[in-house]
Amino acid sequence: MVTAGDPAWHDYDLHVRATKKSGKEGFLVAFGVKDTGTYYWWNLGGWNNTRSAVEQSADGGKSTLLSKAGSIETGRAYDIDVKVRGRQVTLSLDGERWGSFTDDKPAEPFRQTVTRDERTGELIVKVVNAQDAAARTAVDLGGAKVAPRARVTTLAADQDAVNTETDAPVTPVASTFSGAASRFTYSFPANSVTFLRIRQR
Repeated sequence: MVTAGDPAWHDYDLHVRATKKSGKEGFLVAFGVKDTGTYYWWNLGGWNNTRSAVEQSADGGKSTLLSKAGSIETGRAYDIDVKVRGRQVTLSLDGERWGSFTDDKPAEPFRQTVTRDERTGELIVKVVNAQDAAARTAVDLGGAKVAPRARVTTLAADQDAVNTETDAPVTPVASTFSGAASRFTYSFPANSVTFLRIRQR
């Protein structure tokens, strides 16, 4: 996939002049590309040149946001414009507005689960915050009576950080948290995986 610009951009205009030379399909124009599994593309003349659609890929799973019937002519030059303003995207084809959408889902996934360690009896709160900002979040243990002091293990690093033989930017950090209760709030760092081990009373 050919990309241009910076993945951090959030307000920009992308203009492409494209011509289909041959084949059964039209062409794809990618935008909002984070990595090989996270992007949007405008599929013009897809499905054997019968439809055009905007598709979103998130963590490798694809969904369709907009779809219209239509084909792309061979040998004709098309002016394609994608206007991105924050989470709002407007698409134009040959100067005519084709469609728009607002992606109001969280920019990045936030996942959590609570399990019980049968051996120790501790509750283990596991949280993934793959957003670029810390997330202060309510944790509800469903009425369980717990000790206020919890053991915490946190792995936090830049999204592109990779451990090597000589460098380990992704390293677990141990700490304690004294505000555990049946229901409490905790600030989970950006781009992190956090484990809280909480002893039940």
